[in-house]
Amino acid sequence: MVQAIAYVISPTHAISLEAALTTLFPGRHVHCDVIVAWPGLPEVRLELVEVLTGMFAESSHKFRFWSDPGELNGMESKSHFFFAHDVVGDVVHRVCQAVPTAIRVCIGDALGMVCDRDYHLGLILNGKKPNRRTMVYARLNRQIRRFFDRRKIIQNRSIVPDLACLILPVDQTGNSLLGVKIIVPKLSVIRALLARMAKSFPDLHEFTERVRQSSMAGRTSVLLIENIAESGSMNLDQEIAMYAAMIRTCAPRGTLVVVKSHPGEKFDRMPLLRSELGDDYTLMSAPMSLKRVPIEIWSELLAFADVISLSYPTLSLAYLLDKEVKNPIDNVFIEKWFASSLWDSYRDAHKLYEVPRKNLRTWSGTGLLARGPF
Repeated sequence: MVQAIAYVISPTHAISLEAALTTLFPGRHVHCDVIVAWPGLPEVRLELVEVLTGMFAESSHKFRFWSDPGELNGMESKSHFFFAHDVVGDVVHRVCQAVPTAIRVCIGDALGMVCDRDYHLGLILNGKKPNRRTMVYARLNRQIRRFFDRRKIIQNRSIVPDLACLILPVDQTGNSLLGVKIIVPKLSVIRALLARMAKSFPDLHEFTERVRQSSMAGRTSVLLIENIAESGSMNLDQEIAMYAAMIRTCAPRGTLVVVKSHPGEKFDRMPLLRSELGDDYTLMSAPMSLKRVPIEIWSELLAFADVISLSYPTLSLAYLLDKEVKNPIDNVFIEKWFASSLWDSYRDAHKLYEVPRKNLRTWSGTGLLARGPF
């Protein structure tokens, strides 16, 4: 049996982890110890473990969950270490120190976004986007590390992976995967494991049937909420007005709108949103028990419902389910709803999803889908 260790921050990473194990070890059973921690929010760990337990319930691999690398014994037996990124905290560095000979496999953020600690810390410390000169320097630095100190562990410096197994491989900086072999799981494998994971959530099936019965005579849309007000980027009233405008733009009057909350949502948006929309739309809240279940697993509902989203599902659902997400973001939208200090950030974030989405048309399913900087 293969002995592995993984660091998982969100349920979406569980999809990437299962896909990587299935792809790298076909027909073999893997025993994987999974460190589960959301940086800065230890209180959500139990919720994460509950969702991950469901997602892995029908897997052929065996998973055990831990909250800290220090809890694990016999880590020297681990042959592979799977991680999404090393941008926040020190868990990735601590595991690499504990298992210095393990093969380091990057599975990417979301379903394959790769961006290293050096780049993110540079953005935070400098308070601005890197210019051409700093990006050239970063590329040269990564080339040097590739050949001379690839596996060296340096505090607050990026961990260079030995291998990347990515569903939708996007190198945000263009430097992070230099010299790293990229393996892409087959789409058929991903779709099969998503269908298997969905069966482990009876609440999702029951809710889908409720929605189906409620919308038999009309259209259905799913609105994916962001936690913008919680982040302080916008006040709650502005956010509600923005969502109402999005619904009116993307869905005809009379549509049943299923509102799926963000895992980091703290404010109850439904009363305000109902008040804003009046009788033009029927709103239905997705159960709180499903708030951490990735939308990519909701294929049964998405078979008859549209999706309205400002973020990553624009890319992931286009690939996994051939689903065209209604994303109204453009320069006019950004400048209307967000403070001018955030315009560049939202434009860059949109490019991070939109450029790879357009590349899907010509992508062969192997190698990078998109290389930054965007």
